[in-house]
Amino acid sequence: MREIKGIFFWLSGVFTQPYTAILAQALSQVCERPVNPYALPNYKTQVEGLITGRVDDLAFCQALCESTRVKESPAALRDRVLEGVIPNPGAIAAARLLPPSIQRWLVVDLPQGWFERISGRLMVGACFTPEQMIYLPASRLLRLIPEVFYLLASQAHLSIQECLLIDASARRAVQALKHDLSTELYVDNRRLERMFVMHGFIDRPQPVHKPANSL
Repeated sequence: MREIKGIFFWLSGVFTQPYTAILAQALSQVCERPVNPYALPNYKTQVEGLITGRVDDLAFCQALCESTRVKESPAALRDRVLEGVIPNPGAIAAARLLPPSIQRWLVVDLPQGWFERISGRLMVGACFTPEQMIYLPASRLLRLIPEVFYLLASQAHLSIQECLLIDASARRAVQALKHDLSTELYVDNRRLERMFVMHGFIDRPQPVHKPANSL
């Protein structure tokens, strides 16, 4: 088994809802019917541009407004998106179980201005210092995949074989494995803790035995 020295947590999908779920919720609030962002023109390209910093956040929201014919300003849609972000404190609690010997990194796939507005609500500061946060929009990567995998290893000064990615995107997880980056698909917090035990990162919790006469 490889010796993992650094674990990278992808923000959206692990500590929040997945990107598309957040956007779909915001758009559905102002549209007459539920919106499937994947059906919108150039959606995947626009999202990748937003994540890698090649598309401005308001330009991104403007494109969403135009493709859905939403009569709302880009800034108003952005605010609606951020209001709909739901934190996942259980994932933060699980990440905090990792020992100091293993590097913890947060992969921020939101524009930095968006992240700064919601970071307190997400409670990521309880687990990651500012130095442990990798802002993908600041990278200006020409392509998200596979370049991001090598960017993460480089930021941590580790080989890619010493890194582990925790991600809720099955597509990204498959691509990471093709580039020799160990990956675990995030499903829920209980399985996240079990995975930490399986890899030997943390000890298995000991069952609490109560006296027979206790309530």
